[in-house]
Amino acid sequence: MLLKLEKGVVQLPLFNLRTVMNNKSIFLIFLIVSSMSCTDKEIQIGNTDLKIDIKKTSEDDIMFDPNFTDLHFQSFYELYPKFYEELKLYKGIPNVDTSLIANYNYDIPLFFYKLYSKGHLADSDIKEKIHHYGMDTSIFSGRKINDQAVVFTGFKNNKQIVILDSDNDKNFGNDRVLSFEKDFRLDSDKNIKALNKLPRVKYNYEILHKDGVTNYNRDIILYPSSNSQYASLFQGSLNKKLHITGRIKDYWKGNFTLENYKYEIAFQGLSKEYLQILIRPDSIEFSSNDFFYNKNFEYRVKDTISISNNLFTIDTINLGINEIALKKLKVKRFHGFRKGETLANYKLENLDGTKFSVLSNKDDKYILLNFWGTWCPPCVKNTPKIKGIANKHKEKLSVIGIAYDDSTELIKKYIDENKLNWRQAFIKREFNPNSILNSLRIEVFPTYILLANDAKILYRGTGSEALNEIEKIIKNNDNE
Repeated sequence: MLLKLEKGVVQLPLFNLRTVMNNKSIFLIFLIVSSMSCTDKEIQIGNTDLKIDIKKTSEDDIMFDPNFTDLHFQSFYELYPKFYEELKLYKGIPNVDTSLIANYNYDIPLFFYKLYSKGHLADSDIKEKIHHYGMDTSIFSGRKINDQAVVFTGFKNNKQIVILDSDNDKNFGNDRVLSFEKDFRLDSDKNIKALNKLPRVKYNYEILHKDGVTNYNRDIILYPSSNSQYASLFQGSLNKKLHITGRIKDYWKGNFTLENYKYEIAFQGLSKEYLQILIRPDSIEFSSNDFFYNKNFEYRVKDTISISNNLFTIDTINLGINEIALKKLKVKRFHGFRKGETLANYKLENLDGTKFSVLSNKDDKYILLNFWGTWCPPCVKNTPKIKGIANKHKEKLSVIGIAYDDSTELIKKYIDENKLNWRQAFIKREFNPNSILNSLRIEVFPTYILLANDAKILYRGTGSEALNEIEKIIKNNDNE
């Protein structure tokens, strides 16, 4: 499982059908949204559906979740050496010390099919891939698609150079050479200001959709990031030493007014079906350096959203006509996962395999959901604090631990050693699109959700600071 440590929490990458996990490496493969031009226009809406014009911009005023922006380049010089020999035939390769050619594949099933068609993947391996992905190899046959980004990197005169084959012509000689001080790679991911100053590179690639092949154009920055957690997961020491990250810098935004209140909508993307959509009232600003904060305003396509006491679903994003459509709903109530919304009465699994409901005990005034795992250092560190809160407010608070872990034995051992006396649910540590983790968008561990006994979400947060806020809420509400 890929982990990212950030601010005393562990962030999991967002999963989709193009995530591949095996015992050698992890690939995060995403589709990228195409570049479109459009006009900036504010729409005044009455009691009808919302149709919002959008425009493409490259400003640095919003920091999106890196899962939606970052491309981590991997070299297959050990996994697939014959494939790597093909990359070494690219033209314009500089003569430098300790070099590496790495690639990012937008369509992993297609990548495996190409390896097989060239004899780089055995029959048994491609059969396993076909079964795993449900691949329809017939749509790949005869297709010549520029479906990967390829970079060259190496050290020259005590600097690390990076070259992206931006036009996919298999020639580095006609592309821009980026140069970095040798130590830049050691802490590059932490230096947001330095990253925002990097030059933008325009590049294009193609994606095979059901309705044909589409050409995509994006603005991207590239930089060395040898300390990235992703680098350590790729096979081969050079993958860590020379790891390159690409970060998409363009995104789309628009404005609308509803019942005299102004809102801004922004989205960053990996496909029109897989986007981070941020919606905020005009009185609040997005953060330019804290994507965790911006997740307070995060939505996805088909989500329900309350705007000015009206409920809408984010219906479609149509880049062909530069428009986002929000469909008005007639229902007055809905279940959600954000503060102020009402949580559905989810069924959970006890450690013994039996089922129980989140709201099975309504006698308590508050219910605290603790999403955690024994593999998560911040979760373990916060255990004594949760015990303190549970004991102090035991007359009105019930705690439900929801452990995302490898086995119930690990959980039982931890419970016994730490003398935990609250109910524990178990979720197997594997991808499950129907899991409560997916429904509630649990992407960071630990995550804490405080509920009133009517299932209204009073607070949602991560890390130890969230526990402080939860205790304040309990105290303040009791004093009212």
